[in-house]
Amino acid sequence: MNRFDLKPSRQLLGVLVMAHSLALVMVFLAALPPGVKAAAAALVLVSAYYYVRREALRAAPDAIVALHLGAARACTLETVGGACWEGNVLNTSFVSAKLAIVNVRLAAKRKVRHVVVLSDTLAAEDFRRLRVLLRWRCGWRGKHVAAARGKSRR
Repeated sequence: MNRFDLKPSRQLLGVLVMAHSLALVMVFLAALPPGVKAAAAALVLVSAYYYVRREALRAAPDAIVALHLGAARACTLETVGGACWEGNVLNTSFVSAKLAIVNVRLAAKRKVRHVVVLSDTLAAEDFRRLRVLLRWRCGWRGKHVAAARGKSRR
């Protein structure tokens, strides 16, 4: 089983802060009553706190800090709180040069967890190894992208 220990991501932190900041600007520019603006701004701030803590800083109890890829599509996720969740990597996972989004259907909870892995989350060699495993060993080869390209050419 291949183990990947995930570190906090400065890149993801930057993206999340920028996206939530833009959302706050849009809330205050919208023609809404002050009470609605305040409520919407509060929701954006709660969202920022939750996702920065869980996804970028990996500090929340349910934040994923280790990813184990096994045979075929088998996967185990480890959290900060010490929980281990078994599941399978889905075809909807995404892999590029700087980003991997691993979608895992959890066996026990029957829900999907998304693990965002940027290039600064792992050592360079580990990130390359993760991308290769997701593309070949786990069967993700961008089939849905190739299918979409084939349909658009007709």
